[in-house]
Amino acid sequence: MVKKRKHIRRSKGQQKESRPWYDLPVDILNLICSLLPIVEQIRFRSVCKNWQLVEPPHFERNVPWLLCHFRGDYGPNSSFHIPSPNQTHIVSDNVGIEYLKYKDAKICASKHGWLLLQQSSSKELLLQYSNNKEAFFFNPFSTEVIKLPNMDITFNRRATFSSPPTSPDCLCFAVHSSKSLDRIRISMCSPGDLQWRTTTVVGFNKSILDVVYSNGRFYCVFTGGVLGAFFVEDCSWSMLTSTKCKHKKFLSWSRLKLIEDCNGDMLLVSYTDNYYVFKFDMSDLVWKDLHNLGNQAIFLGCTSFAIETEGKTSALAGRIYYHRHYYSQFNYYSLHTDETCDVAFGHKGQGFEDGWKIVKNLAKVSVMISLLRVGFYRRSCPRAESIVKATVARRFRTDKSIPAALLRMHFHDCFVRGCDASILIDSTRKSQSEKDAGPNFSVRGYDLIDEAKRNVEAVCRRTVSCADIITLATRDAVALAGGPSYAVPTGRRDGLVSNPDEVNLPGPSISVIQSFQFFRAKNMTMDDMATLLGAHSVGVAHCSFFLDRISGPQPDRTMDPALATKLNKICGAASARNPDPTAFLDQGTSFTMDNQFYKEIRMKRGVMKIDQELANDRLSSGFVSRYALNSTLFRTRFAQAMVKMGRIEVLVGKAGEIRQNCRAFNPRRRF
Repeated sequence: MVKKRKHIRRSKGQQKESRPWYDLPVDILNLICSLLPIVEQIRFRSVCKNWQLVEPPHFERNVPWLLCHFRGDYGPNSSFHIPSPNQTHIVSDNVGIEYLKYKDAKICASKHGWLLLQQSSSKELLLQYSNNKEAFFFNPFSTEVIKLPNMDITFNRRATFSSPPTSPDCLCFAVHSSKSLDRIRISMCSPGDLQWRTTTVVGFNKSILDVVYSNGRFYCVFTGGVLGAFFVEDCSWSMLTSTKCKHKKFLSWSRLKLIEDCNGDMLLVSYTDNYYVFKFDMSDLVWKDLHNLGNQAIFLGCTSFAIETEGKTSALAGRIYYHRHYYSQFNYYSLHTDETCDVAFGHKGQGFEDGWKIVKNLAKVSVMISLLRVGFYRRSCPRAESIVKATVARRFRTDKSIPAALLRMHFHDCFVRGCDASILIDSTRKSQSEKDAGPNFSVRGYDLIDEAKRNVEAVCRRTVSCADIITLATRDAVALAGGPSYAVPTGRRDGLVSNPDEVNLPGPSISVIQSFQFFRAKNMTMDDMATLLGAHSVGVAHCSFFLDRISGPQPDRTMDPALATKLNKICGAASARNPDPTAFLDQGTSFTMDNQFYKEIRMKRGVMKIDQELANDRLSSGFVSRYALNSTLFRTRFAQAMVKMGRIEVLVGKAGEIRQNCRAFNPRRRF
């Protein structure tokens, strides 16, 4: 017996309207997209504007994609291999067709998602363009090309660059050995320059093998493991090892790759039939055998590099990834287990070293797409950013010191467990929070964040995180103080832990290298550190932070005498009501976010030790000089560094929570 279906008649007003595909709920779009392969997820988000709201695919932090370019049966293709998880994706590559005019270019270096290329040095091209070799940057994802001045020598992969070519401080560096090997020629330029700047260094009998950039220096390794360094700050050259450097594993026919590891140390990989790794000892100025990489993995290519593995990527630890010569195939050798393994197989080509038209290279390609994005609350809470901005502006009218307070709060929050607003949690009888840690005793501005949160909650309940409010409020305060106005990505979630024992922040009396190690642990560069310390342009310091520099048995005699006298007078006025007075870190423009701070420390007028060391130390003094002379450069880099700091270990997606009250975790639900 078949049951008859009941037909329900609906009136005209009750007819169910069909919803267009472009206007599906974001939750449904996220579910659909999550079931697709990674490459299709990227394409999915480019269908229409509404679909761009879908959460981007998640990639393991700091894990590179290995990029191969090969010619298939139906034209050029690109093969992306992701080491963790072990996946390979092959996509059609129209870029290869569009840029056939660059088919004779060879890759010299690759990092930050950019390739540095130069025309091939084949015999025909040498005859035709002997003094006119074209050099340029190319982004294989956006297809953007940034041209450099023509060059009269071939890089031959002895070239690199300091930072992305779109940044104002990008510097290209190329080194070339003379035919007689008695001298090297160093060439430098930045995007936008009309010609290369060159200098010659004599006294060699070695061939240059590899070059790498690290913290204001370009390191060059020669045959036999000889290591030299070029200092960008004063354009000086220094040999770090003897020119007669000799190691039994540095054979004349072995290939050497120079690498900066995750701790800022120089590593050297020697490979013929076997792989050997060495670490450069800066104190003894010698190479020492390294038998264990710890939690690091090494990737060899035109630009070699190391990554730190953790969590799901811990299986990569101890591996040396490399490219097989005659196939588009990636392999790795495990230094820990002495095993070799094929990890991805593509199509037969003419080898890794044969240039642009066959294989691009084994490179660290920055394709990690963050879940943070500018305008995250555009639909869910359109007024969020304007509400925070108005709240900060009202406070700034009565308290010009609020930018310094918010900058300090933002820094202290991001450098402990990431930018998750854990610093805002109040202590309870049962547990203490980060507020009870010594470095946070003098942090203020909590009431401003509370006010901004209340104003936002009145419009959009439990939508905007406290972590985003700190970030937005700091950005707005910087602009009000005369600093740069910049867009910040949002979408952070609030943390679920606030532990005072985890607060380990650098003190005011540490050295530059100690401070840098702290920043390095958060994936920040020396440039980032020098830039972010420029926030001291609007800050103050308690006398207890610098008293040892102006009094005591060994006062700092290098401090400007007039400043020392002024600080002694301020600190000498301590009383029972004010036992620890404060002094401005920038004596010139104390409430203005500008580059005056760098000018002050160049004149020995740094209040805290770390500030003055920034100008004295060779590792950082170059950044100080550039910022002191170029206000526009400082403003640009400060905005970039603030955005970068705001991405440190953020919680996104479904991690963490959106707090109702920034001072307390949300009550746990009981089922």
